[in-house]
This record gives sequence, C-alpha cells and structure tokens, in this order.
Amino acid sequence: MAATDDEAFSVADLFQGSREDIETINGKISVTIYGDRTKTPCIAYPEVGLNHQTCFQSLFVASGPQSLILKNFYTIFIDPPGCEPNAQPDARQRLSMNQMICQIDDVISKFGIKECLGLGVGNGAYMLAKYAAEKPKNAFIGLILISPSSRKSSWWEWATGSIAASRLASFGWSRGVKQHLMHRLFSPATTQYLGGDSDLMKSFRREVQKLDPIAVSHYLKSSLAREDIRPHLKQIKCRVLLIFGAQSIYHGESMEVASHVDKSKFALVEIDRAGVLVNEERPADLLSPFQLFLTALQLEGYGIGSGAIVGE
Repeated sequence: MAATDDEAFSVADLFQGSREDIETINGKISVTIYGDRTKTPCIAYPEVGLNHQTCFQSLFVASGPQSLILKNFYTIFIDPPGCEPNAQPDARQRLSMNQMICQIDDVISKFGIKECLGLGVGNGAYMLAKYAAEKPKNAFIGLILISPSSRKSSWWEWATGSIAASRLASFGWSRGVKQHLMHRLFSPATTQYLGGDSDLMKSFRREVQKLDPIAVSHYLKSSLAREDIRPHLKQIKCRVLLIFGAQSIYHGESMEVASHVDKSKFALVEIDRAGVLVNEERPADLLSPFQLFLTALQLEGYGIGSGAIVGE
C-alpha cells in the first residue's frame, strides 16, 4: 500500500539530521539531532555493534510521524566513540562505561537540557539507567530501557566477548566476529530463519562492516567490564518502561532491573521470540507500549509537545 505524503517520511532525513561533535571531559562525541528543538528532547544510546542508524531505524520508521515519540519529542542520538557513520580513525576512544556515562552528562549540559526522555538498548540502556540512579535529580522524566544489562558480565559473556574484541581489533570484520555479534543481538528464531539468510541478517552483516572495528572492540571491552548496578536502581525517580526479548542474552539481567526499580512508576513488557535487539526484530510490538508510556508522561505534564495540552 502506498503511503500518503503525511505518512511517508525519509529514513535519510530521520537519521541524517544535524550532526554535531561535542567536546567532553573524555574527548569528543558525535551526536545526531532530529526534530524540532522546541519540543522535549529524547536522549538515545545504542547497543554494542550498532550505531544510531542500525539500532533505532526500524523502530522509528514503524512508529510513523504521528506517533508521540516523533510528534512530541526531538531526538539526540548519541553514538559510541568512533561508531558514528563515516567516523574518522581519531574518533576512537577506549573509555570505561563510567566515562561514557560522563559523556552523556556532558551532552545534556551542553544543550542546557532541563528535562528529557531516555531511550537505550542493551548496554546503552545500562548506561542511562546507571546515570539516572546515580543522579536521581537529573533531567530524565522517563526511561525506556530495551533489554538492559545490569550485572557484571557472566563468565561466558566475558570469555566469548573478549575473544571477539581481540579478533576485531586485530583482524577486523571476520565471519566469526559477525556471528558472535549476531548471537549477542538477535534471537535464535531470527538468526536461524531462512538459514540465517533473512533480509534482517543480510542487512546486519552489510551494515556492521561499515563500523570501525577497533571502535566497536573498545565498546565491547568496556561493556564486559561493567559494574553491577542492581543495588542502585531503587534510586531512579522517574517513570520506567522496561522492554526485553524472551530470548535476550540479558533476559535475567533485565528481570533483575524489574525487581529493583520502584514499582509505583514502572511497566514491563516481554516480547516473545526476540533477543536484545527486539526493537529491530519486532518493532511493531513496541508501538502500543510506547504510546501508553508516553501518554502517561503527557498526563503528568511531560513531553506534551509544542502547542499541545496535557491529556490531548
């Protein structure tokens, strides 16, 4: 079915918005800004092996221009150091997760943000949750956490991830490294569909090769050295929407998040036959939870959009 002019919007326009390099205490970081800056900002951070385009494209396209996430917010996509599209070699930085969280804080400060929505996937969600827990008076009015990690990496994750990170840094995008990331990000149902030759898997293998392998290796190593944030999650004061795939490698860790956050402003959605990257595997299943969550924020007076009224 052909889309109307109102319904159709360019993926290129969405993910190639205004790009800026922000100076932080831990070096430069690239952000891409899409939307009307008079609206409430949404800070988005991707998982390991992805940048803002490959992590969030399907979700935002499926949402459509009339969805609350696009209608009432503008988005600041933060890419991990050196993982932005067309990144230069000098953009690589080996930073700890805590240093990357400090970069997020510097971005919020740079733009003078007083309130914003947080949207993260995997270890991107981990960093936003840790930041919100450590600074409960921060700018977040709500967090959408997709398949977040929350504990120290398991022995299996650490061992296989360390091998993959070493091979990435030494040999680049080998078949084995791609397979490792595919199994980290996607469910077996997705990786095995059509013998692993589905359009989604073809797209992932094609797009991942465009990322700087050393930069991805740095992010992967940092994620493997992450701290346990479970004891701090009760400090999160904003509303939280937790979404995770039933076959995510972080399924248990996401459930730990659910057991530690304040239940008075919390909602949980588990998506069947999906892994960490549920927003790419089954984006349509996220639309209703997103709309309900953002409507709840509207009723509290947050993210109501330019010219809108509470509850509209």
